[in-house]
Amino acid sequence: MAYQWKEGAAVLGTESTLTYTANVGVHTVTLTVTDNGGATATDDVVIVVKQALTMHVASIQMSLVQNYFGLITYANATVKVVDSNGNVVQGAVVTGHWEIATTDHESGTANSSGLVTFQSDSLRQPAKGTRFVFVVDSVTKDGWGWDSQGSVISGQIAVP
Repeated sequence: MAYQWKEGAAVLGTESTLTYTANVGVHTVTLTVTDNGGATATDDVVIVVKQALTMHVASIQMSLVQNYFGLITYANATVKVVDSNGNVVQGAVVTGHWEIATTDHESGTANSSGLVTFQSDSLRQPAKGTRFVFVVDSVTKDGWGWDSQGSVISGQIAVP
């Protein structure tokens, strides 16, 4: 038995199975099988490769909240998730953690504006200069990939 996989005039392989990396677009791949007696048969398969959906963290806006005349202080981190064109991504699940002032872990889902806000644990009368740091650990959504290299990964704010 002989096998030949082709896309147009280009031969892609000559084994019974084919591992093939295709670019974005529509591809027609033809398999021709020749048996030991010289008889042949062909079949086509159409492969559609779509652009991968990717998202990244565009920004992390930090704010400090001081209640009861500064006796209780906590930080908010508002994470904005967008696609590769800058459009907001609703429904992305962002996980992260707080460092320095507090060490709690968080998870939340981006709203229709692509935003999810995390609140740190509260501190009682933190010293001037105490830093609240929020770090994004992952962003997930079915059918999407997270571009961590193109993302803002952390934000911080200090007690004045």
